[in-house]
Amino acid sequence: MSHLERLSQSNVDKQLNLMQAAGIQWVRQEFVWSSLELTSGTWNFSNYDYIVNGIVSRGMGIIGLLSQYNVPAWYGTPWNKPPTPTDYATWISVVVSRYAGQISLWEAGNEPNEPTFWYPAASAAAYTVLLQSGYNAIRAINPSLKVISAGLSPTLALTADSFLTQMYASGARGYMDYIGYHPYSWPSSPDDNTAHHKFSMLANLKTIMANNGDGNKQIMATEVGWPTYSGGNTEADQATYIGRVYQKIMHESFQYVALACIYDFLDDGTDPNNPEHHFGLLHTDYSQKPAYSTMLAERADYNANFTPINP
Repeated sequence: MSHLERLSQSNVDKQLNLMQAAGIQWVRQEFVWSSLELTSGTWNFSNYDYIVNGIVSRGMGIIGLLSQYNVPAWYGTPWNKPPTPTDYATWISVVVSRYAGQISLWEAGNEPNEPTFWYPAASAAAYTVLLQSGYNAIRAINPSLKVISAGLSPTLALTADSFLTQMYASGARGYMDYIGYHPYSWPSSPDDNTAHHKFSMLANLKTIMANNGDGNKQIMATEVGWPTYSGGNTEADQATYIGRVYQKIMHESFQYVALACIYDFLDDGTDPNNPEHHFGLLHTDYSQKPAYSTMLAERADYNANFTPINP
């Protein structure tokens, strides 16, 4: 994932060229409602048109992230209070229709079990209603489009396995083609099963899916990564752990994971004590961390042994 919508066109091209050179196949791109519909009924797609055309022209696929937060100020609610299901369906229909010929895979929401992203309180039942509305809106545009349920956070506040169980109890089955999850385990290795924020939560989710009649579906890890900051992971750790993610998915017991999106491509800042600034494969000056070379190696492995997914 990369925050391309925040960049100048020249920096969009710079990042996309580096992504292409690293062999990245999928780019998870967020579509921010507040920056698209500036006033009610007034849309501006110029920035996103440039991004989408740039990704597609380089032969990469797009996961279109349709977050439930970042609502426009004119909507009159807190930024992180989700719109009504009807309004969510309305605004995403505009976006999905515009890019239906270029984007075939959409993610309906982001981390709805994370309290920060769902005002006033996270609710699996409320998210399920939003998911149903969004899924119906997307499939009404083109039945061949695919929907990932929102990537769940590994938060302790409302754990991913508990949230997914409640989603099924609320009627989520039949409204998602893939299940989304963010298997962050930092600062630990993805092989560490002792911490709650563990990669092995994927196995719990797969069991819940099977118990609810979705055993044939796959999971998409739409965010995973390790920040290289003071007191956290080293750049060598990051490279090793990202390599292990892909090895576990491609060659070990997590082959039901269809893809994994590294968060993120470029560091978001330079504060040495802020982990959110240092998840990138590149520093802010675009110099490469060792993990960038890891992506090249894993792409070569994938190309030699697998067929690219076609959602």
